[in-house]
Formats: sequence, C-alpha cells, structure tokens
Amino acid sequence: MRGQLGLDSEFNQFTRTVDQPAGHSVHVLNLFGYTGLASLAAAASGAMVTHVDASKKSVGWARENQALSNLAGKPVRWIVDDAIKFGRAEARRGTKYDGIVLDPPKFGRGPKGEVWEIYKSLPELLQACKGC
Repeated sequence: MRGQLGLDSEFNQFTRTVDQPAGHSVHVLNLFGYTGLASLAAAASGAMVTHVDASKKSVGWARENQALSNLAGKPVRWIVDDAIKFGRAEARRGTKYDGIVLDPPKFGRGPKGEVWEIYKSLPELLQACKGC
C-alpha cells in the first residue's frame, strides 16, 4: 500500500462494521481519504465508495493502490475536492450514505487554497454532512 504509514486501532472496528450485511448496497463516503486504505477496505467488503481528498496526488496514489490491491473492478468514485464543499453539494443533491469516514488533519489546504483548521472547520463539516 503506497503512502499509508499506519493503522489506527479503530480501523479494525470500521472494517468489521462495513463487512456486515445491510440488506442493500452499502454506500460509504470517505472524506480526507488520503491514499485510500479505508476506501479500499470498504470496497473490498462490497461497499460502493465515494473517496474525497483535496490532494490530487493523494487521490492518484489511492487509485494506484486500488490497482495494486487487485480491486480495480470495485466501485470507487475518486474525487479531488474540498471536503466541506463536497459535503454541502451532496446534501443539496439529496445523496445519502450509510456511513461517512472522517479522518481530517489538524491543518490543511483545499485544492483551491481553502484553509482547514480542525477546531474551526470540523463543526462546519459536520453540519455540511448532516444531510448526507
């Protein structure tokens, strides 16, 4: 897996949760998806995944990791966008997800220079995703 440095302990719980049958196609939104570990684990478990990261380079690595993991046929939408803007747009479109994965950095910049500071931006992101 290219670019992934480690796993958090809660990731084990996430993979067990996604792997549970839901009686329908499970849709997962992964915001701040980085190099795709959570997205690919969800896809391998049968979920339809929307992977969003502000870094074009990270999304490229995630796509490469999909191929390296023999998951090229799994349904993953790869999106380079600002997480808050994307969450708002999905809510406006009425798009619903069964699960949303958030692993935001403490500080970062969006693809158009948007500033992300977790203490200031997280409440706005949660509000944006509330309709998803």
